[in-house]
Order: sequence, then structure tokens, then C-alpha cells
Amino acid sequence: MVIQDITKMKMLENMRSEFVANVSHELKTPLTSIKGFAETLKDVEDENIRKKFLDIINIEAERLTRLINDILTLSELENKEYALNFEKLNVIEILEEIKYIMKPLAESKNIEIYLEKNVKIFMFTEIEINLSKC
Repeated sequence: MVIQDITKMKMLENMRSEFVANVSHELKTPLTSIKGFAETLKDVEDENIRKKFLDIINIEAERLTRLINDILTLSELENKEYALNFEKLNVIEILEEIKYIMKPLAESKNIEIYLEKNVKIFMFTEIEINLSKC
């Protein structure tokens, strides 16, 4: 009779399953936005609205690219025992992108979005992964 503790393997299996579910959701969001704005763009004749929609499509395509690059980075990290990554994020810039994307929806509901821009906010993210302990 052989007894083996599979707790860590089950935990890793659950983490992978949760990761795949999250990735699927995160990839669908910009794709849905790109598809929706591209379809709507076919019927838009106003040049300002066309430009706004194209800007949003571009922002979402960049977001999708970043997500895919993050997935590729995670894939590379699986081959290493430890990985450390520091990234400086401009929070105001991210919030401005969100405001720009949400503005048409907010305006359609008579909601105004304000963003205080006289402050610079940066956030540092750190990722440390030890795959040998999973």
C-alpha cells in the first residue's frame, strides 16, 4: 500500500483552474469591447464619434496585448524556481483610460465623471513566485 499526500497537487490544480477562469474573463472583456465598437463604427458617420470609437478600440487592443504578454511572462516563470518583477504603474494614466472608455456610457445615463489630475500617483507591483514549493 502506498500513501501519498496530494494536498499540494490539488492546491496547484485549483490555482490553475481559477487562473484559467480569470484569464478567460479578462481576455473576453477587451475583445467584447473591440467587437462592439467595431460593429457600431460601421453605422457611424460623425467623424468625432468615429475617432472616439477608434481610440477606444485602440486602448482595448493595447489592454489585450498587455494581458497576453502577462500570460506569456507567467508561462516563462513556470520554468524558473523564483521570479521577481517590479513594475511602475502610473495610476492616474490608468484612471484616465478608464474614464475615457466609460464616458459614453456615463453620458448616456447623465453621469459626469471627474478625475483630479494635479497629483501624480505611482504604484509599484511586485511578483514573487516560488514554484518549487507548490
